[in-house]
Amino acid sequence: MLISKPVALPPEQLAFCSAYVEYDRNAARACKALKIPAATGISWLAEPKVQQGILHELNIQQTQGITEDNVLRQVARMSFWDPRLLVYPRGHALQGRSIPLYDLPDEIAAAIHSVKVKPQQDGSVIYEYEFSDRVRACEKLMKYLGLFELDNRQKADAVGEMLAQVYAQGNRLPIVESSAAAPVQSTAQPKPDALVISGDAIEEQRYVNPFSKVH
Repeated sequence: MLISKPVALPPEQLAFCSAYVEYDRNAARACKALKIPAATGISWLAEPKVQQGILHELNIQQTQGITEDNVLRQVARMSFWDPRLLVYPRGHALQGRSIPLYDLPDEIAAAIHSVKVKPQQDGSVIYEYEFSDRVRACEKLMKYLGLFELDNRQKADAVGEMLAQVYAQGNRLPIVESSAAAPVQSTAQPKPDALVISGDAIEEQRYVNPFSKVH
């Protein structure tokens, strides 16, 4: 959902923004309903303030139906948005060129967090989009579906199985008996915070990385 603020526009342009959204972003139908020349409406669409007014109307339209399904649909769009929807598709007369902001499909427009409209000297407009955080949106869906709970339960089951094996061996960790033969020197470095067990003695060894920074 695009969050936008009301824009100060003349009454006739405000009416056009509302009609443009009401008539499914069809400028010709909006102009006909308002009884203004189609060329006027088309020229207004190129004005950044009118574009922001249209975004505000779209925001109002989307917030009128806040339901669980709509919220899930919105989070899904924020999770699975496709950048290919920002340009005209293959086979289109304008193939590969950017789609104007006010004509973007709902699936990609709903994933835009913020937008900057930059008018150029040649009359064109550059749009800079900032999209919603896909990872955070996916996490919200995973929480709703209970996937985190399932993952934690699976980990708990694995720990339970390990403890059951330990208890089956006499309620104690397995101990490797040391050999009477002379110890063999090993060049392998012990792992950090590793426990070296020999007979009934437990000695804690800590490996210090010589390349680590001293805090």
